[in-house]
This record gives sequence, structure tokens and C-alpha cells, in this order.
Amino acid sequence: MLSFLIYLLKSSISLAVVCLFYQLLLRRLTFYAMNRWYLLGYSVLSFFIPLINIYPILREEGSAGEPYLIRFIPVVGGQGRGAIADAHIVAGGGHASIGWGTWLIWAFALGAVILLVRTVIRGWSLYRLRKSARLIESGPLRIYQVDASIIPFSFGNSIYINQDLHTKQQWSDIILHEYVHIRQRHTVDILVAELMCILNWYNPFCWLIRWSIRQNLEFIADQQVLAKGVDKKGYQYHLLTVLGEPRYRLANNFNFSSLKKRIIMMNKMRSARLQLVKFLFIVPLAGVLLVAFRDKFTGLPVKKHDIKVASRGQEKATSKMPTREVAPGGGGGVKVGGRKERPPAVRDTTAPYKVLYVLNGDKMPLGWVPDEIAEDSILSIEVVKGEQAMRLFGEKGTNGVIAITTKKYQPASARDSIHLFDPGNHATPLYILDGKEVPVDSVNKLSPQAIENIIIYKNDEHTQAYGEKGKNGVVVITLKKDVVIVGAPGQQVTAVFKVNGEPWTITADTLRVSRP
Repeated sequence: MLSFLIYLLKSSISLAVVCLFYQLLLRRLTFYAMNRWYLLGYSVLSFFIPLINIYPILREEGSAGEPYLIRFIPVVGGQGRGAIADAHIVAGGGHASIGWGTWLIWAFALGAVILLVRTVIRGWSLYRLRKSARLIESGPLRIYQVDASIIPFSFGNSIYINQDLHTKQQWSDIILHEYVHIRQRHTVDILVAELMCILNWYNPFCWLIRWSIRQNLEFIADQQVLAKGVDKKGYQYHLLTVLGEPRYRLANNFNFSSLKKRIIMMNKMRSARLQLVKFLFIVPLAGVLLVAFRDKFTGLPVKKHDIKVASRGQEKATSKMPTREVAPGGGGGVKVGGRKERPPAVRDTTAPYKVLYVLNGDKMPLGWVPDEIAEDSILSIEVVKGEQAMRLFGEKGTNGVIAITTKKYQPASARDSIHLFDPGNHATPLYILDGKEVPVDSVNKLSPQAIENIIIYKNDEHTQAYGEKGKNGVVVITLKKDVVIVGAPGQQVTAVFKVNGEPWTITADTLRVSRP
């Protein structure tokens, strides 16, 4: 449902760009045939552009990011967040009430149905007129005599006119004008414009495109008539004499559109061929739309059988992974077990659900969404809620926790050591742990999840403060004051500490370690 609303938003923006581009750059040009294909082609394309996701192409090879310049184009919509929101509702097990999205869908459907019924009624009226009219000329071009007082118009391959209301010269000009509409199949343009307004009835730009399409068709017919050698002033005078309100909106009416504007365009000098370059400007605009409509959510599987829910009374933690905080912005990483871990960056701070995400043991900042996780790389998704989430993750787990484990994730028990320097560098730096000098063996015994941050100083004023000991560099390590340690899948956590000089050992599924 949310995805459909996002699609409507994107298609509306696309139509708005098409309309504004035409009004600002193309409307005053005399390339009416080019304008016709622009209005028709790009308007239809606007309904398909939102369905194209070029984000996989934009991602740099072997990188989880995207090209630098692309980041300046904001993402319109958030289909990935909608999928995660749906997963949260399913996992919660509660009943969902009718929200604003449902009401918007119903409003859209109601408006579309009303316009569809109106179009059908107009088509029926045209059918009844044809049944009552008298065919006076048959063949590829069919002319019907209508005894009522109507404005001449054409629909399909038929012209409807009351010949008693017009002189012989007017009759000739009208037939020639309407024949252009029939020969170039302008009825197709009108029906497509009507369908677009049914599907995008709430968008004022769509109605303006509909008007522009009809107006441009009249420009084409006028241009073709004058090209046949018809006297320009006499033809314009005939337009002024055929007055009245068009009764059949689905047809090409002879005096549709502003007569003043049509006369101005007939008297306008032909546009220079160099002006054709303006049509190319829509190409980069279409590219910007494709980039803005990129869907950065690449396939997180959200299915009932993939989600394990920790109920309120459950004793054993469902999340079997160590956790650590990830600062917003996803700064630098630390090499753990020979590979560098870099937390994903924050993508959206306005996520509709204040859910805490835990990715491979990392507690992600508020607003982070799993928009760069490939479907085939996920091992499991676990949802923790209620008191269990509060007990494991504190206040950040108030609204529930979604824990995601990837296939490449290694638990803390599988990590042997921390490598802060290139293995080829045999010079031993000075290690400072919470303000105290410690040997390198003490550092190698640290659990990565207990580290708050690591700062490395080499050959600068900071190393000079440590004298001779800091000549090979200084590594300053700060430990966390509050660490939640969760056992790896199928394992428990063992902690050894001293009380009054006596060693104690505690083994449990989850430990919360705090320092003063």
C-alpha cells in the first residue's frame, strides 16, 4: 500500500517536470509535430519512470556506497522503509487499524472511478449522436449530418457537422481542418490524455498537459490547413464565426482552445531549427528523475517464516550476537581477525518507526535503515520486543529491536586478536588503555565489543608528550563503561573476575558489564 502511494507521488512529480518543461521551453515554438510527440511520449513515460530502479547501476563496483555526485540528489520516496515497517507490524503480532494510507488509497480510487464513469457517459452520448445522425459521405472519411446546432468536430475517422449552419467556403475549411485530425489519428492523443487524467486526477499538472495536448493538436491542424494554400485571413475569420461551447469533450472540436492564441501562433514566424536543441534538455532532467527515484532498499527478505519473535515471557534471549554502539556517520573501522569492519552510515533520521536495528552485533543509530543489504547475504532476522528488548538493550529497545545477521558475520568467539598495525611493521607502539600504559598482550586479549574507540598517533605532537616510549607511535584505547555481551549462537558467555582477591566465574546467555 505504501509502495503504491510512493508510485503515485513519483508519477506526479514526473508529470509536473514534463509539464513545466513544455510550458517554459517548448510551448512558444512552432515545432508542433515535435511538441505532439514530446507531450504524448514523455507523459506516458512518466508512468513508467517510477518503476525503474537504477540504484544497482549507480553503486560503485565492490563498494557499499554510491558515486559522490549522486548523493547531492535527494531520494524521493522510501520503499525499503515501507517494507521494514510492514515487517515490524507483522512481528508485533498486533492488529493494524486503518491508517491514513488506506484512506488516501480509497480517495484516489473514488476519484478515478468518478472520472471513468464520466468518460463512459461522454462516450455513450457520442454513440447516441452517431445513431441519430445521417451519413452523407462514406469511405475512409465518413461525414455525418447532424440536424442539431453543434460545433463541427471529428472523432476517429468521422466528422460531425450541420452543413446548414455554414457557407460553402466555411464547409471546405472545416472539412480540411478535421481531415488533418483524422489522418494523423489525433483521437488517440485525446483518449490517452483522458486516461492519464483518470489515473492522475489529483495532479493539476496532468490536467494542464491534457489541455496542452488538445491545444497543440489544433496548432497542427491550423498549420496543415494553411500549408494547403488556404487564405490565412479568411480562415481566421471562419474560426471567429464558429462560436459556442463544445458539447462533446472526447472529440476534436473545430474551435477548441483560445482563438486568440491560435491566431497568434498562425501569424508567428517559424522557429529557427537551432531551437530544436531545447528538446534535448529533457534528457538530463529524465536522468535526474531516475536518480531521485532510485530505491536504495535492495531486497531485505521480510517474510513471516524468516522472523523469530521473542515474546514477553521468554527467558532465553533470541538475539545471539554481541552488540556495540555505532556512532552516527559510521566513522572509521577497526581490523578484527584480519578483516576491517566498517559500520554502515546513517541513511535516514526521519524513519517512521523508532525501532532499534542491530546489524551483526552493532546497535545502529536511530533512523538507520537496512538499505544496502543484499537478500542473499542475510543469515537471519530476529525481532525482540517488550521487556526482553528493554532488558537487553535498555531504553533504546523501548520500541522493539530488529537484529539482522549476515552470513559473513563472525561472533566474538571466532575472533583471535585485534590488529592495529600492518603485520609487516615490527616496531611496537606504546599502548594506553583508559589512561594507563599496558603491554601489547593485554590489548590482544580485549574483546572488540568492549572498545569504545581507538585513536592512533604517529609522528606528531601527540607522540612527543610520551617521550622516548612514543617514538614508534601511540595507540590510545578507551573502553566502554556499559557493555551488553550476548553469547554466539549455541554458546554462552563466560566472565572471570575477582571479588576480594578471589577469582569468580559466571556463565550465562547474556551479561551486562558496567564500570564506574
